[in-house]
Amino acid sequence: MSRDNATVMLGLPAAYAVARHPNRITKEIQFFVLSLRFLPPVAVAIPLMVIWLNLGIYDTKLGMIIAYSLITISITMWLAIPSFQRVPIAIEEAARVDGYGPYAVFAKVALPVAMKSLLGALAFSFVLVWNEFLLALMLTTSDAKTLPIVASEMSQLGMNVPWGILNAAVVLLSLPPLLMLGLLSGFLNRAFAQKAR
Repeated sequence: MSRDNATVMLGLPAAYAVARHPNRITKEIQFFVLSLRFLPPVAVAIPLMVIWLNLGIYDTKLGMIIAYSLITISITMWLAIPSFQRVPIAIEEAARVDGYGPYAVFAKVALPVAMKSLLGALAFSFVLVWNEFLLALMLTTSDAKTLPIVASEMSQLGMNVPWGILNAAVVLLSLPPLLMLGLLSGFLNRAFAQKAR
């Protein structure tokens, strides 16, 4: 949950700033954020492991929260920038005339207007890291294991595999993304039905 909070608190304001101040630097930021998605996970995991060891946060929950936040902030920014670009500038200008400051314009005007589009970005970010394996394998050993790592270790016990626990772990891994997809699809279906009217 903490990594999702970090994604929302850092990724969405950054996306809004890039969307509302288009220039050469923000275009470079957009390209950089997109290029982070092209990196293979192992290219990120090995340097992060060395950095986390030096910082003393290897195999800690804080280290995993930071690592997953780095991944999800980039994807959230990339998906949220078009959502904020579609928010009419006239609405924000009217809010400024009413006395709203820049933070209030973002929180009380732009964010609610763009929320329908942003839900997809947040859901995609969640699903992206929920079942993530390689980064968790490289950055944990015993104290901060994620559920995919625990399930993988149980499947390597040979004849002593606890099949009931392993099956429960697989169900737990599958349920949250499926529930989120169901909630999101219902929400999007209602939103599109309202637009069609």
